[in-house]
Amino acid sequence: MGIPLHTQSELTHVVVNSAAGGTLAVASAVTGSKIGIYRMLLVANSATTITIQDTASSALSAPYSLLAGGSIIVDTPINGDPWWQSTAGKGLQINSSAAVQVSADVYYLVSP
Repeated sequence: MGIPLHTQSELTHVVVNSAAGGTLAVASAVTGSKIGIYRMLLVANSATTITIQDTASSALSAPYSLLAGGSIIVDTPINGDPWWQSTAGKGLQINSSAAVQVSADVYYLVSP
């Protein structure tokens, strides 16, 4: 087994945990920088539709309809590109169409 080249992740980890519905903050905007999601585990306790958005509420993903206990699990793609990325100067958020418990571990990177 080889030794990893990176001893520390370059990604920032944030926990999202809310039953409020609507927009759930992931990462605040950084002037002139893009923010990309590379890994995510998201679970909804009840039926809802989840959309990944930038902080201008522009959809970055398709709407994902989840049933109770439904989940979205993504890992870093083999090509190293983010799954979803904001435009420069915009942050990231998750939109839940219903006021249900949504819990997520999100790993993102801020880049120029």
